[in-house]
Amino acid sequence: MTHKDSSSSPSCFGSLDIVFPVEERGFRKIADSCFSCTHLKACLQKAMQGEEGLRFNEERIDRAYRHGLIGAFRRWSEKKDLRRKIEELKKK
Repeated sequence: MTHKDSSSSPSCFGSLDIVFPVEERGFRKIADSCFSCTHLKACLQKAMQGEEGLRFNEERIDRAYRHGLIGAFRRWSEKKDLRRKIEELKKK
């Protein structure tokens, strides 16, 4: 979404599927329409801190483990931390 006014956030602010959608090949990419928005960095940060972003990180950790980039203990530790953060968000 193109949003030039820097005083207020657009309605799509913090939505992972809008600012960082999945392409047809299954990869995520910043939406072209978001590059001109003055809120891009803050929006993407908020999206990644939300439940959708935490679940995305969980998937990323699983992929890294499957490809041998991280070990079992690190995978367990990071997923445990992500699940704790997800539960905290659900309580709010």
